[in-house]
Amino acid sequence: RSGNVPCCAVSRLPRKLLDACLGRLNLTDYFDGRVVCAEDDRDRAQQAFLHAAVELGRQPSRVVVFSDSVDDLIAAHEAEMRAVGVVGAHPAYELRVADLVVRDLDELRLANVRKLFADVDFDPLPELEVLLETEAPPVDTLYEDLDDDYDDDGPDFFS
Repeated sequence: RSGNVPCCAVSRLPRKLLDACLGRLNLTDYFDGRVVCAEDDRDRAQQAFLHAAVELGRQPSRVVVFSDSVDDLIAAHEAEMRAVGVVGAHPAYELRVADLVVRDLDELRLANVRKLFADVDFDPLPELEVLLETEAPPVDTLYEDLDDDYDDDGPDFFS
């Protein structure tokens, strides 16, 4: 919380159960209601992670996924996100696909997460920029620049 880093919980659990779990673990305040869950109807983890990026208002390349699942870590990379593997269901050597592996989230520091983005130049532009469509010129103005002095009585090269 002190790093002012926005977070989103992504889970295959139904929303009600996920909210109960986050509450029981005293994690609700970290997410400010930003969750992606079973009701969001995402077929693949990659889609859920991209949905989370939208919830956060971040480009996928500026998002970190924390997971103990090898498949989730791979899905994070497929979505062009960084991935931190958390030892749990799988041993550390199976989580090598992650950009960083930690044995416990308590050993993780914000500085370590920031190092994951050391190769990225951040521009000051807004995270998700809306591009406005430009109007096409009216059809009758498209031909204004054509030469009106065209001579139909000129020489015929095909006779």
